[in-house]
Amino acid sequence: MVVPYPPPLRGLRILYVDDEPALLELGMTFMESQGGFTVDIADSASAGLEMIGQRSFDAIVSDYQMPEMDGLQLLKHLRAQGNDTPFIIFTGRGREEVAIEALNSGADFYLQKGGNPRAQFAELINMVRQSVQRHRSERLVQEAEVNLRNIVNSMGDGLMVVDTEGRAISYNKAAVAMAGVSTPEDLHGIRIQDFIPPEHLPSFQSFFRQACESGNTELTRFRAVNLQGRSIWLESTNTRTVYEGQDALLIVFRDISDRMELEGRLRDSEEKYRSIVESQRDLICRFLPDTTISFVNQTFCRAFGMTSQELIGRRLMDLLPAEDRLALESILKGVSSPGDIVSNENVMQSLNGEAMVLEWISSGIFDAEGRLTEYQSVGRDTSSFAKAKQSIGVAGKKMQLLCDIARQDIFSRICACRGYLELMETDDGSRPVYAERLEGMLRKMEKDLEFTEHCEKLRDFNPQWCNIYEMVRDNIVSGLRIQNDIKNLEVFADPMLDKALQNICTNAEQHGGNAKSMRISHRQQGDDLVIILEDDGVGVREDMKERIFQRCYERRYGYGLFLIREILSITDIGIRETGEFGQGARFELLVPKERYRKAGDKVKPGLQ
Repeated sequence: MVVPYPPPLRGLRILYVDDEPALLELGMTFMESQGGFTVDIADSASAGLEMIGQRSFDAIVSDYQMPEMDGLQLLKHLRAQGNDTPFIIFTGRGREEVAIEALNSGADFYLQKGGNPRAQFAELINMVRQSVQRHRSERLVQEAEVNLRNIVNSMGDGLMVVDTEGRAISYNKAAVAMAGVSTPEDLHGIRIQDFIPPEHLPSFQSFFRQACESGNTELTRFRAVNLQGRSIWLESTNTRTVYEGQDALLIVFRDISDRMELEGRLRDSEEKYRSIVESQRDLICRFLPDTTISFVNQTFCRAFGMTSQELIGRRLMDLLPAEDRLALESILKGVSSPGDIVSNENVMQSLNGEAMVLEWISSGIFDAEGRLTEYQSVGRDTSSFAKAKQSIGVAGKKMQLLCDIARQDIFSRICACRGYLELMETDDGSRPVYAERLEGMLRKMEKDLEFTEHCEKLRDFNPQWCNIYEMVRDNIVSGLRIQNDIKNLEVFADPMLDKALQNICTNAEQHGGNAKSMRISHRQQGDDLVIILEDDGVGVREDMKERIFQRCYERRYGYGLFLIREILSITDIGIRETGEFGQGARFELLVPKERYRKAGDKVKPGLQ
């Protein structure tokens, strides 16, 4: 407790009571001249009481033996009324019992008259000063104690002083309320260990012993159950002290039950948020204004081939290609207030060395004062979409070219038909020949029209995952015996893939030279997949293996194999004939690694 230093003794006002007028004048003269006091005099106790009722004095000097009311009676009367003004008995009577009674009744000093007046009054002046000084100091201490008590009792935090056994010996109102007792007296002597649940008691006992021995003042949390059965969380600091002459521990504690409940809900919310974020296939990260990463999800980690521990603390800017850093810095300037959202796209290399197109959406996180504290970015891998979009463009151009070629062929055949019609009008002998040639032209134009119809369908292609086994089982109609050895395999291809497989089987049936069966199987070729269709017919001669896929080859396969190759090329699937002539045809479809997967594998293409 800090006690203010009392102010210097200046301008003291003294009441001097004595029934001898000569001594009153003498005492007033000495005390005013030597002590610097202002002295009021009264020639009786009753006159003195009247003056005390009118004003206050810093000290009272009174003779002992006076008529009507002596000095002791005056002293006792004042003390009975609660007046604690310093009081000095200044008397000529020197009986020891009077001095003892005066001091026991509340007098500050007892001084016997007689001797050298200068020395005597100098001693009296000194007693006045001492008594006033002590009185003021005591009053300041009392006021400080009252103020301190009021402060402690007005605290929202509980304050308790316990002895080395844990028994409560002093406490404030907040401590009484938290303890759940009816009156402060009910808390006195209760051990704080009695508030600790049994499962936490051993650790609390250890903590308490350490606090008593070392004066531990670290902030500590513990759970308690008050006398009303309410479970509360407390946060406390502890200081070793001495209270009323005995070793003690001062404990200041705060009820943090609401905060603990809020923290628990916050942890649950963060856990839910984290589980949602971690389940996303999008890349999610948070970073400070200087792009130092503060959070990443597992998808982000997989994309960069690093753990969260390796990524958190690094600058996002350092992970980007040099050409993307200035662009990102410029884009983030667009986030200046809550609700601002910016987007950008960049290309980075994935772990398998392929280019990965990432589309980012970024927003800002602001504090209560509107200051930007973090960014949050969500990145989506749009590589497949970009490839599909590119494939659609290429396929569209290819189909447009095929249709243009078919239309040009039709136009050429129409011109030829007109020529034969003119010849038939001028040469009667060759009309049958010309008529046969016209018939042939018309058949060719029918095929051309059929080809353009297929081309128009290809223009609207939408690649999808096709189950090869189900496609062969449900869509391939053939007189051949089909042996399908492919199980649980999906290929990302044009839906007209079944038409391509059907055409291969039809060609084998019609032109395979007594082919009876067709076997469909697959094998790995590095990271790629090879789908094999082989029949037991004659096969294809070596010099015809490439020509059969040309548009101009019409003798057997016509537009069929040419169109099949175009259908497959839309999704980067190649086709070739690798059979040995005389032992049957063997068509191989080469599927890139990102274009096939196990059936039901929705995460990553490719056989496992």
